[in-house]
Amino acid sequence: MDYKKIFILPILFFGSTLLYIGCCKCVEHTRKFFKVNSLTVQARGSGNNVIDSGTITTVDTVYLRYNLMGECIVKHGPDLSFLVNTAQALKCDCINCGSEGLKNKIANITITSDSVYDNIPAHQSLNSLFQLYDGFGTAALPFDSIVPTLNKPYGYYYGFDILTTRKPNNNKGHVFKLTIQFADGQTLFIDTRRIFWI
Repeated sequence: MDYKKIFILPILFFGSTLLYIGCCKCVEHTRKFFKVNSLTVQARGSGNNVIDSGTITTVDTVYLRYNLMGECIVKHGPDLSFLVNTAQALKCDCINCGSEGLKNKIANITITSDSVYDNIPAHQSLNSLFQLYDGFGTAALPFDSIVPTLNKPYGYYYGFDILTTRKPNNNKGHVFKLTIQFADGQTLFIDTRRIFWI
C-alpha cells in the first residue's frame, strides 16, 4: 500500500479548497437585481449645513441625498447557470447583491416644489434647475443623466445626490417632492421637510 498517495491526496484536496476560499473571500449572490421599495431623503447645504430645521438658510448650494431602499432579488426565478457549466459554479467570482441593476427600470424622475420657485409654478418640474452630484467634487452632471445612471448595472441604485445653486427668489419655503416612475407602473415619491432658502 502506498502511504504517500493516501497522505498527499487529502492534503491536496484541503489545500485547493482553502486556496479557493482564500481567493474569493465572498459568497456569490444569486439575487443579482435590486428592487426599490421606498425612498428616504436628507437635505443639506454647502459645508454640510443642516438646512431643513425650519430656520432661514443662506447657503450657496442645496444638496438633496436620496436613498433607494429595497432588497436584492432574483428577476426571473433562480439562477441555474451553474448546471449548464460546472466551471461557472466553481469560478472565483465575487458578484455583489444587485450587481445586474434594478429589477424594474426607471422610466422617469421629476423634482417639484409646493411653492413658486424662481418663476416656475408650484408642482411643476424643476429638473432643469438641478444636477446629479457624483460625490467626488468634480463637475455635476445634467439631471437627465440620473435615469440612465440608475438603470445600468452597478449604477447608483442605492442612492444619489442632486444639487442646485439656483435660489428660489422668495422666502415662502419649499417642500421638494421627488417622484420616480418605473417601467412596470410603480410610482414612488418622497417630500423633504420645508426649506427656507434665500
